[in-house]
Amino acid sequence: MEYQKKWFGVDDHISVMAFDNFSYPLHFHRSLEMILLQVGTLTVLEPHQQTLLKAGHAALILPNQLHGYQSGPRSHYQCLTFAPSVVPTFMAALGERHASTPALAFDLFDLTDRPTMSRLLHRPLMVRGLIAMLCDAYLDQPLVAAPALGSERLGRIIDYLGSHYTAPLTLPAAARALGYNPSYLSRLISREQWHISRPSRGIKVSSTTDFTVAQF
Repeated sequence: MEYQKKWFGVDDHISVMAFDNFSYPLHFHRSLEMILLQVGTLTVLEPHQQTLLKAGHAALILPNQLHGYQSGPRSHYQCLTFAPSVVPTFMAALGERHASTPALAFDLFDLTDRPTMSRLLHRPLMVRGLIAMLCDAYLDQPLVAAPALGSERLGRIIDYLGSHYTAPLTLPAAARALGYNPSYLSRLISREQWHISRPSRGIKVSSTTDFTVAQF
């Protein structure tokens, strides 16, 4: 799996991209990710389940949530990535919970209307409005306590290191900033078999569980 530090979730970041017949393996990042499927089918991959989306469906991926995509024979979808700071009210309401499925029940307008969606997605204020509406739809679903995934813990650690890697780093300082006991943090990294190094340009993470950090 892969941690995408390009989508680090910097303040107020929003990106809109379109994909055709595009699949991607399991990965995670600090930004939220929203999928708007306009043509065909797309399967959202998670470690313990798969969710099939059909044209007109949407999905929302939370920060540091492991996910990937498997395109059907013909698909076209819009992918919106945005920082948690774009939706602070949503993040506060969500807390430590998540929905049992990333798929969203949303019928306020037709996501398959490509000309209308194209115009909407080229207007920044409308993009923010769309994000707000879909986040609100996510909160309407039954929510359960989020599991303590290794990716979420590692995401917090990488977030900290990514912000401080040019400065002198010590285990006690990192543990204090992350709210961990230094001995616990050391054991956590060892138990999860993470190997964190600090090259001159960014943070590298590898693992015996086939984990990498995407270098963008």
